[in-house]
Amino acid sequence: MTPGAPVRPPAPFIVGAGRSGTTLLRMMLDAHSKLAIPPETDFGPARDAFESGGVEAAVATGADAVLLDNMPPSMVREAVARFGGIVFLEASGGIHIGNVEEYARTGVAAVAVGAITHSAPAFDISFELSP
Repeated sequence: MTPGAPVRPPAPFIVGAGRSGTTLLRMMLDAHSKLAIPPETDFGPARDAFESGGVEAAVATGADAVLLDNMPPSMVREAVARFGGIVFLEASGGIHIGNVEEYARTGVAAVAVGAITHSAPAFDISFELSP
């Protein structure tokens, strides 16, 4: 960073396969009054997004973090090899207790295991107050 240069806020990018939830995430973030969410680029399947430069484009435009969504461990490993020293990489989507170690061994900076919340069993309770 150049001394005296203005500090740029972090710029996260989300890269994922079609039907992986990135559209919903984009819509939820877009509802925030202090976030500007650009339109989706529609790279296609995860392999196409990676090979067509989705992660590389995010890095080139100054991303501080890239979410690798619904990518197999081999692709996460490749992203880490190419960009791990440049940006913060997080693997997410399709990761559960049975494969989290495989993702962790890719060297990615963070692994999100959604099964902890969305696969938790429901517990039916009620709370009643009497005068």
